[in-house]
Order: sequence, then structure tokens, then C-alpha cells
Amino acid sequence: MDIPKSAADWNSLWEAKQKTRSMAHDASYWDERAKTYTNKDNPGSYTDRFFTLADIKPDDVILDMGCGTGNLTIPLAEAGHEVWAADFSSGMLQRLRDAVRERGLEEKVHVVQLSWDDDWASAGITKGQFDVCLASRSIATDDLLGALRKLDGACKRRACITLPFATSPRIDDRMLAAIGLDPHPSFDDCYTIAMLSDMGRLPELAYIPTVRNDSFPDMDDAIERYFRMACEYAKESGADASPDDIKARLIPWLKENLIPDPDDEGRLTFKAPRTSNWAFISWNKEA
Repeated sequence: MDIPKSAADWNSLWEAKQKTRSMAHDASYWDERAKTYTNKDNPGSYTDRFFTLADIKPDDVILDMGCGTGNLTIPLAEAGHEVWAADFSSGMLQRLRDAVRERGLEEKVHVVQLSWDDDWASAGITKGQFDVCLASRSIATDDLLGALRKLDGACKRRACITLPFATSPRIDDRMLAAIGLDPHPSFDDCYTIAMLSDMGRLPELAYIPTVRNDSFPDMDDAIERYFRMACEYAKESGADASPDDIKARLIPWLKENLIPDPDDEGRLTFKAPRTSNWAFISWNKEA
């Protein structure tokens, strides 16, 4: 096989990888997800660790690209920062506007509907406009190189992003291994570091562990959700596994591992939560 020799070569590999995804998470997908999102968990362990690694200074003006409902925007604005909060989902941005209004942060937060593939200059984002640019769990584009260049161009001092590490935080590796589907890493961090290196940056890599425990109203819902997860993974990875085989292995594993949720009567949850990691990649412009 040909060895990538430039950021463009790495980007071509990234684009090809995106085409294997069984479901495109476009704006309408996130509009629907926004209905269940809140900011009640802020700050949390992920947010705290992100800010520690980001090394934001007291007077920094921030771009929060892919801001969602404001997991980073809200605490940054409450700390006194001016934040431009951008996302392509109108549903997410409406939830953010509600949170900004409830907290009286209108003078601190500028809300912008924007995707990675849009013309950022037309949206009012100019070269070196922000001290720090952030993209937390939000790089959703076939053109990763273009996204990195836009983020790098908009920041004056520093940029920080997080991407999936290992399989994906949305996939339960325990389940994959139990039903005979080998988990494999996404390598999203590797693509990013290679492109940034070719751009002349000196990317730094760290990790943010997260813990989650899914909850289900009943066993049927658990089977449906995890069956869909397993089938999507099998399709994307090219695994030789039929839906019937997946379900036959999945149901006994779920019945063995789900217990009544001690914190929510009538629901089911796993005996033990699952841990996943996010790759935190940062770089400084002076480098």
C-alpha cells in the first residue's frame, strides 16, 4: 500500500473511512438528540479535565466549535470569558440559548449556527480572532484537514480538540467482545496528529477517561438498543456476522449483566459501568 506523505494523503484516508459509517450524524440527527440534552451535569469530570488540559487564561476570548447545549460554553461564560458558541444543530443551539438566558449570560455568549464545512468568514469568524479555539467531541466532517485548518486559522494562541479513542465512546466494547465482534480502534487521534504535524504544529496528546452506565426502561429496550449498536458496528467493520447470530449471542449477555437500577426504580442498568477514553489533542500557534 502507498504510505501517506502529506496531510492531504492522510485526509484522503480519513474521507474514505467516513464513507464506511452506516449512519450520518447530520444536523437533523442532533436536533432530535437535543431534546434529551441538559446542562445539569456541568461541571463534570470530563469538563473539569478538559479545562485543566486546555490551559485557558483569565482574559481569553473563546470559540467553542460544536458547542452543543453548552457543556463548555456555560462554565466558560460563568467564569467571565467571552465565548462564541457555534454548532450546526438548531435544536442544540436553542437549548443553549435557553440556558444562557436562564443564567443571565447574554452579554458573554454569542451564538452562531455554523458547520465545519461552512464558510467561516461569512459567519464573521476571521483569522486570529480568538485566543483559544475549542472543539469538544464535535469534529463531524469528511474533511478533517479543512476543519483543522479553520480552527488553527481562527485561534491566536491555542487550539484544543477531543476525538474518540479506541473503538468509540458510543460503542460498548464489552458487548462486542462477548458476542464475538473484535473491537478495533478508530485511530482518529492518529489521523489528527499526522495532519497537524504536516501543518507545522507540535500537537500534544492526553486522554480524558469517562464513565457511563446506560439505563433502560425494560429488557426489550436494552435488546433493541444494543442490537442496533452491534449491527451498525458489524456493518462498519465488515464483520462476518448475521443479525440472527448477533441477537442469539447478545440476549444472554444482556440478561446476565443487567440488574435493577438502584437509582431509578423500575429500570435496568449494568452491574458495572463502562469506561471509555477521549483523546485530547492541543497545539500552540507559536509552535
